[in-house]
Amino acid sequence: MSHKQAKWQRQQLKRERREIQVRLAEQLRLLEKRCRDFDEGDWEEAVDIATRLRVIFHPGSKTKRPSILQSIDAEKVPILSSIEHRDHANGILSMSGGLYRQTFGKNENGPYYELRTIFGDSFYKSEVPADQWWNAVAEVKGDEVGNPGRYVYRRVDVVKGIAEHDGGAHLANQLPESHGVLTRPGGLVKITIGKEVNAQIIPVVGVHLAMLRQIAYEVLNSPALIKLSNPEKKKLP
Repeated sequence: MSHKQAKWQRQQLKRERREIQVRLAEQLRLLEKRCRDFDEGDWEEAVDIATRLRVIFHPGSKTKRPSILQSIDAEKVPILSSIEHRDHANGILSMSGGLYRQTFGKNENGPYYELRTIFGDSFYKSEVPADQWWNAVAEVKGDEVGNPGRYVYRRVDVVKGIAEHDGGAHLANQLPESHGVLTRPGGLVKITIGKEVNAQIIPVVGVHLAMLRQIAYEVLNSPALIKLSNPEKKKLP
């Protein structure tokens, strides 16, 4: 290869990389917009949030649907993690609440319960290479009476499950059991209000959505990823 050809090839690779960085910036912009709409009450945006995350992070082959990060060899870019990193669930019987917060209390109207996304109010913060972050364990549902089975959920499982199985006309018997447990009211969390004979068991709705929103928060608050999309761009809100 001549010097001129090598120079042209370097310039071409640089242009291609910049085009992919522009795509990343657009995906982050749309992700931020969908999150804003979600926070204002439009839960149907969850599917689009999940789809944007999948496009950025979920690897394919180099020639067939690679992720954006894979396309520019940036799978090690540091991503904010709100939970202690675990790459497997060996020996863990149950693990919950890392990507969401539960509040129990009592006021003049009686007992109350609140499920919410943590956002920046997490007890733990670190940065993890994107490929490890994507595959890290986020929730482990233990085997229990009346709700048998042990299920391990990584960030990829939450995001892909919502992107691929929510928002459309899916037959219940065609959904993976693990996703059914993830999204079913009470599948991950049930609360008991009252005591003894007056106790009520209430299935909590939307735990998977709170988890998804926290995953998106982590992404939008990862400075290295934002810089990768545009070196001049400041951190998104």
